[in-house]
Amino acid sequence: MPGCARFAAISESVPYGAWIYRLDGTAVQVSALYLELTGASAESVKNMPWFSLLHEPDRERVQSAWNTTVAECANWDCEFQIVGRDGEVRHLLSRGAPLVSASGKVESYAGFQLDITERVRLSDELVRLKGELEQQVAEKTEKLRGANRQLLLDLAERVKAEIALRDSESQLRAMFENALDSMILLDNDRRVLDANDAARASDVGLQP
Repeated sequence: MPGCARFAAISESVPYGAWIYRLDGTAVQVSALYLELTGASAESVKNMPWFSLLHEPDRERVQSAWNTTVAECANWDCEFQIVGRDGEVRHLLSRGAPLVSASGKVESYAGFQLDITERVRLSDELVRLKGELEQQVAEKTEKLRGANRQLLLDLAERVKAEIALRDSESQLRAMFENALDSMILLDNDRRVLDANDAARASDVGLQP
């Protein structure tokens, strides 16, 4: 089976856009799905380098990567954007390897192109959702920190109040104990609850 027929048979049996490029980027042969993915015509890809069809923001980067790859006879692996026939920007993954001729020289590359637009969109959406989640977590964390700070402030105020109350009680107790006058503390039934030293010494009001 001739080479072109063999390529056509193989390329049309896989769900990828198959291609064979010369080193200058012009196409030797491409599959029907390749043309569908790129929005190019069979004649245009044979007359101009394939990277000239790319979305403008990616063109220079991808051309430079292609030139480096073929100069080093390395494997090809690259992602880029392309504008389809419908005007929609699509993301493609292109992978290939050098073809060695009968003379032992690398004169072309063969490979496949896969539409990864949905994968890229999903990845972008996940990044967006991750960013939103991180923002929400940061906001809730800041609110929690604010609540904790307020709780600590409230606790500090309570501790200060309790210390002040204990100090006040200690002062009152000291005044009660050290007063020169007799002082007693009675309940509602006039039973003695407490008495200072002066009252106990004089026994004033301590008898039933």
